[in-house]
Amino acid sequence: MSEEQVNEVEEQEQPAEENVSEDSDNPIFNALFKAVEEEEPKEEETEEEFTPPSSLHGALHDIETGATSEPKQEEETAEQKEEPVVEAKEPIKKKRVARKKNIVDPNPEAEAPRLAPTSKPPVAQENISDLNATEKERYNLAKWASQNVKGYKNKDKEYLAFFRNHKRYIEKRLKEDPETNLTEDEEYQQFLLSNRPIFNVQDVQNRKIQTQAEQKAIEKLQPEIDKQQKEIKKIQNAPKSRQEKTDSRRIVSKAVPEEIMNGFKSDPNYTKTHALESKIVDKVLGDAYAMIDAFHDISNDMVDYDENIPTHAALARWIDNEQNAFIQTGKTKRNGKVFIRRERFPQLSEAEQQKYYTFSDKDIINLLAHRAKQSMTTQIDKTLKDLEASGFSRSQAVQKKTETPFAQPSPPRHNPSPRPGPAAPQAEARPSENKVLSLLGM
Repeated sequence: MSEEQVNEVEEQEQPAEENVSEDSDNPIFNALFKAVEEEEPKEEETEEEFTPPSSLHGALHDIETGATSEPKQEEETAEQKEEPVVEAKEPIKKKRVARKKNIVDPNPEAEAPRLAPTSKPPVAQENISDLNATEKERYNLAKWASQNVKGYKNKDKEYLAFFRNHKRYIEKRLKEDPETNLTEDEEYQQFLLSNRPIFNVQDVQNRKIQTQAEQKAIEKLQPEIDKQQKEIKKIQNAPKSRQEKTDSRRIVSKAVPEEIMNGFKSDPNYTKTHALESKIVDKVLGDAYAMIDAFHDISNDMVDYDENIPTHAALARWIDNEQNAFIQTGKTKRNGKVFIRRERFPQLSEAEQQKYYTFSDKDIINLLAHRAKQSMTTQIDKTLKDLEASGFSRSQAVQKKTETPFAQPSPPRHNPSPRPGPAAPQAEARPSENKVLSLLGM
């Protein structure tokens, strides 16, 4: 590893340590990491528990002497001895009652009361059972035109009124004169001219056919249109996703314990002499980096979430577990707002969002870095303790590796010497690639 790369790693360490520190000023992490410690009862509190006096005289004596414990029999005055003796009862110790956590897990969609709709109820469908087939066909065409063609608004209502007035008119005329021939009746023709709605049937029919054809074409092409829009969005978001992955990996890589990181920097053979630690760090970092990449790809619409992909499913479970743990602390209020799960926050209106807060992308990455550090430290400590209990010694292991076994002499072999020829160029020996240093960019 070059000196410039070491300097670069050292410069990147400082901000990351602030992100993964348990003493951060972020109240989310203070609550999440310290809530259990704050709620554990201290032994000193139970030992200094106030004991009430066993009698009235005991209480008076406590007041006079300033004592909080039972009065000694040797210091009782003569007057007190003359008082009637009250049997002393064992003091009743107060039970320590743990304060119940105020656990709040808001789900506005499920908890929203079912209020009466404020908007106007939908208009009831007109009953057109009294129309004949031809009239129904014209009414439906007029209804489509009133909704889709400019200048034809409310034509369906005009037609419905005309059809019913027309029926009443014919019934009246035929009742007055059953022999009337309406096809030649001037009064009837005048009624039609005055009451029949102005409606260009052919034009409306052509427009309806054209509109329906366009809608079918759009429906057929919509999957391809959506696919193209998604590809365009990927291209637009790709630089942002790459930068976020790089920044997040830097944060998580600083979760490597300091003594191990120093070993990587100072000793080129550290991964050989400390293979156990290197293997654990390599595994934890690899898993964390995979989750980082999946998180930013999904957040930037580079890929769709797929529960059948193991990394996606593991990321979803991990975020859900962290949210559950935070909610169970009972300390999720911050600046007058209440914590809500990430998946529920986008479902809120802008006004409702002002009442809540949730884990940001930065919070998720900082949590991931903290958990990675915990995992590395715990696994390394436990494994080393188990090995030491079994008699393992690192110095002995290194010594065994460095010892060269006794070489058995082999009998001389007489092989015919080949003719001299052009010598093949020898490739330079490459050291085996270090996976941990490769992950850390070193």
